[in-house]
Amino acid sequence: MININLIANRRAKKMREMTFLRFAIMGVIIVFMAMLFLNLYALLMQRIAVDQYNVAVQRLEDIQEDEKDFNKILDEIKEKVPQTNLLERAQQSQAAWATILADFSRMLPHDVVLTNMSTAIVDKNMGVQIGGYAADEQTLGQFMIDLRTKTEWAGKPKLGTVSAVENDLTKERRVRFDLMVPIMGMMAGDF
Repeated sequence: MININLIANRRAKKMREMTFLRFAIMGVIIVFMAMLFLNLYALLMQRIAVDQYNVAVQRLEDIQEDEKDFNKILDEIKEKVPQTNLLERAQQSQAAWATILADFSRMLPHDVVLTNMSTAIVDKNMGVQIGGYAADEQTLGQFMIDLRTKTEWAGKPKLGTVSAVENDLTKERRVRFDLMVPIMGMMAGDF
């Protein structure tokens, strides 16, 4: 005869094994599901990281392209700086030349005639080379003194050639001269 307690013990043992087996299967399923969710989460995070990386790369390329455009603009500005400086100096010297010409016309005695006027470089400074005729040496000398003392821009005039000429028609004696007047404050590169 079979011991009832033995059957109950076997059944209880089988139930415990089944419970343990159920918990083991449930544990495996839970671990599998956790692994599956963790892998899906890792895949999702990887995809997000790749998207962020691609966005950062695109932004970097845009910034590099903008930097190239910016550098091109800077290069264009650097190319235009000498032209701008030249125009600025020309504009500034325009007023200076207007003053110089006004002073020449104001200082020029009625018996001095200018035949030429040009710019020249004197000791790394700008100067005005003038030539013409004066009634006599004293008038020419007074014109040179007036240029030096009554203007703010004229340096000490330097007399070049001086010669006496006679007008064939009127037999009037005139003094032909060449004069160099340095312009104070204007360098040779200025206008």
